Amino acid sequence: MSSIEAQHAPAARGQMRAAVLHESFRVSIILKGLHALIETVGGIVLLKVSPQTINRVVMSILTQNLSQDPHDFIATNLHRAFERLADGGSHFA
Repeated sequence: MSSIEAQHAPAARGQMRAAVLHESFRVSIILKGLHALIETVGGIVLLKVSPQTINRVVMSILTQNLSQDPHDFIATNLHRAFERLADGGSHFA
């Protein structure tokens, strides 16, 4: 490697790192935008669907899980939370 190539090697690596950093920033912004879009669509769906319908869907999923393991911490707490939601939803307001 000549002395000229040795002098330019660190600059090329710095430019490459900057390009990778810039591209990763762009990807993270795109992912953040997609997350916001999904969250907005989910919010609109929750506004349009009745709590009883949501409760029926969740309960049908959780019933299968609880039949396999009745002491499942997450499924049991989700079951209780959605029962409260169907009863009036004051805990979620």
